[in-house]
Amino acid sequence: MPKRKNTAIKKYKKTERKTGKQSTYYRFSLYAGINPMTGRQRNIHRQGFKTYEEADNTYNEISLKISNGTFFRKESPRNATFREVYDIWWKTYEPTVRVTTAQKTKSWFKIRILPEFGDYLISKITPGQVQTAVIKWSAQVVRYKTFLDYFSRVMKYAVVMGYRVDNPVDRIIIPKKGKQSMRHADKNFWQPAQFRKFLKIIDTQSIDILAIFRTLAMTGMRRGELLGLTWRYVSLKQGYIEVKHSAYRDDEDKTLKLGPPKSDAGYRKIPLDPKTVQILRDWRFTQKMLIGRGTNFKIDQLVFPSPADPTKIMQLTRPTNLLEKLIAGTGLPRITIHGFRHSYSTWLYEENSSVTLKDMQTIMGHDDIQVTMNTYTHSTEDGQNQIAEFLKQIDF
Repeated sequence: MPKRKNTAIKKYKKTERKTGKQSTYYRFSLYAGINPMTGRQRNIHRQGFKTYEEADNTYNEISLKISNGTFFRKESPRNATFREVYDIWWKTYEPTVRVTTAQKTKSWFKIRILPEFGDYLISKITPGQVQTAVIKWSAQVVRYKTFLDYFSRVMKYAVVMGYRVDNPVDRIIIPKKGKQSMRHADKNFWQPAQFRKFLKIIDTQSIDILAIFRTLAMTGMRRGELLGLTWRYVSLKQGYIEVKHSAYRDDEDKTLKLGPPKSDAGYRKIPLDPKTVQILRDWRFTQKMLIGRGTNFKIDQLVFPSPADPTKIMQLTRPTNLLEKLIAGTGLPRITIHGFRHSYSTWLYEENSSVTLKDMQTIMGHDDIQVTMNTYTHSTEDGQNQIAEFLKQIDF
């Protein structure tokens, strides 16, 4: 047997936990030099080798890397998975957006994107894989283009950071149509006559139900804005509501919290009609009595809290459940809570010719007026009939 020459490798004994017997193992220490990243000396210690040969091979491999200058070099980024690159990208993205946006984006990655690509090496993901995923998304969800956009953001980051040479999204065909959503469909709003019918229906309801749906219908507020509203920002004397908060569900601890509105344009003042002001005044009086004859009523009290606990935010699904019961058997078509924004803006725009699109943009809290034009001023039946009658009179 040849003589062992590596004096850096030492033999030692270790007592095995299961058997209580001592076994022989090998270890070594090796000076690697100065780490150029930290400027500090680096000593390497390795142990737990069951044979001398195993320890010697590892020692020689490390020695070779030290001698050719590759020991301190970072592992090639091409070996990173999509999930690993996403984790790095997320740290740069999260501080740039609002809490609610970050929560929503994180859930999209968790539910849709990471299950598809998380464990793949990012340098090996092909356009074919991306094409297959986006086709599947388009058949399952409405927001498939949003998922693809965020996937592409991570890929662009990967290109910039050297994890891959190109973005596979650039070489796929994006489906033009996906799953239809009631929220985004043209039918997710009421015609002005239907809108007025709903307002008459809720007049017969209890004050708490009347107040929440009258406010929802006559302000165009988003659901989160409505449930995050406090009396501090309701001026019954001057007749307006200020939007300062929005309720949202924290995906981390599963609790409801108050955050900022959807965007900077979400901070706005919404005028109230006299009837809505009176209904809110009646509701405020009733709420004071329910809480404790006014003794525990505070200016930051939620206007529409949880019915079980006035200090807690109402469950986000409760307005939808209440709406289903209200319109059952009335002949009104089913719309979502978001559909009230569409209905209100369309009604207001048609009923008042002095209202401009810029006015509507401000009231609805849109950053981009194009959103107001494309989404919230729907073509109504009356408007279509007026055009038809006008065209009948043309004789040129």
